[in-house]
Amino acid sequence: MIKSTRIAFSPKVGVIYRLNKGAVLNYEFILTDNTLSFLSTIKSLFDTGTPLELYLPSENLTGSIRTECDGIITARGIIAGKSVGVVLNDFKIKGGGFGTENSRRMVAFLKQMKNEETPVIFIIDSIGVRIMEGRKVFDGAFRVIPALKDFVKDNLLITVVKKRALGIGALLYTFGDYRFAISEDSHLNLTGPEVFKMFFGAKANFDEIASSKRQQKKNSIVHDICDSQEEVNRKIREIFLFSNVVDNGLLVESSRHGSNADADPTLDAIGSTRIELFSQLSPVVKIHMHKMLIYNFATFMNPKGKANMITVEAIKKFRLALNLLKKLKLPIFTIVDTPGGDPRVEENDKGILEEMTQMTVDIIDYPYLKKGFITGRCYGGASVSSIPPFFGGQKTTIVEGGACGIMGDNIISHLLSSSPRLHAEWEENRTNEKADFSDYMEQGILDKIIKRDEIGTEIIATLINNRNVAENDVNVDEYLMSFSGYSTSKLMSGYSKYVGVDEDLNRLVDNV
Repeated sequence: MIKSTRIAFSPKVGVIYRLNKGAVLNYEFILTDNTLSFLSTIKSLFDTGTPLELYLPSENLTGSIRTECDGIITARGIIAGKSVGVVLNDFKIKGGGFGTENSRRMVAFLKQMKNEETPVIFIIDSIGVRIMEGRKVFDGAFRVIPALKDFVKDNLLITVVKKRALGIGALLYTFGDYRFAISEDSHLNLTGPEVFKMFFGAKANFDEIASSKRQQKKNSIVHDICDSQEEVNRKIREIFLFSNVVDNGLLVESSRHGSNADADPTLDAIGSTRIELFSQLSPVVKIHMHKMLIYNFATFMNPKGKANMITVEAIKKFRLALNLLKKLKLPIFTIVDTPGGDPRVEENDKGILEEMTQMTVDIIDYPYLKKGFITGRCYGGASVSSIPPFFGGQKTTIVEGGACGIMGDNIISHLLSSSPRLHAEWEENRTNEKADFSDYMEQGILDKIIKRDEIGTEIIATLINNRNVAENDVNVDEYLMSFSGYSTSKLMSGYSKYVGVDEDLNRLVDNV
């Protein structure tokens, strides 16, 4: 546990905590505005008017706070009412390198954040380990790796490469549950440009080969490339605002920026405020976090009517999102319209069978409410993403026009055409496959058929009927009545007609 000394000072700056082994001391310490100017780029991350707490390595300041931080800043602030840790490499102090002492402080900080179940944002701009310290640095710097491994097992880690993540910095970056890069020209590599030239010559273009743009395209290490730190700050805040990791389990403010510009009839039918995650990865599946009434949830959706067979890259994106959303404690809903797995040789060579198996395991192990909607095609491997009850999901709901089965009838007919006996057996069994899906309903797999514009109503009904899905024991009737005048039954009886129209409901959504 990190012990601390609290220093009270000007509210413009916040509260500072220092590491120390002695008794806690309270005294006044006024900071000028420019003392912490190097932290101004992350100011917009935090709730307005809340303090930033710095964890420093010593009880007594011998230099500036920036110097005391020694290239690695460890701090804590408030995002959406939730305490969030921040680790930040300061490149101007010895290249933001990982040395013996600053790495030990980072390890201690991570252990405390883990014990307090506090998410961490790690902004990396580093040359890697401090080779100038000699081989003694190994014992200090490389302890960060098991510390991060231990932390991310049950806690949210967001990583950002600011300009460069080299050496151990590149390794640590990959631990992030969601990974940003500032500019497509920021760099990730196990070595820096000078070592790169030593091995590959002056003609090797380090800037291009190590760029975040190339890393995202070739291996998806980078999830989201932004133009500025401000854009990263905004997106990180949105992730917290749409999650269930805030202290009271409810949103504390609304975000209605242009995210809903990604018009889609199914998403519009849900009627929520939403943001998209992993938007720069595979287009086969789109992932959104939603806010509707008192609820936060996420959807996985195959864009309507697209040629979107399930590929390895789509599965990897699905799995990345499951991991992140589990840390954010969100219920998930899938909206399926895909013919199934991509059978092409290149996908098989990439290991689609293993990836599909791992995705299935991830779905089964997902600990919060999960339910599928079938809005179009759902054949073969696509049935995995519909989250049937035997995978731990709620009963699947099918939307008018949806189709599901092992394969399409024309394909099955072709495959069995060489055997009249087997074809006849299939034809006989097909007579039991009802157009109204009552056969699936009798098996307990499907629950009902709905219209597309009823998806939002069905999601809300599912959430209300499973109100403890995110460990938040909320009396929905009392909560809604307290500031809206709507009971659950009244709200649900005519929810569809209210979406985007009723002023009271809009006020309700804006104030949750």
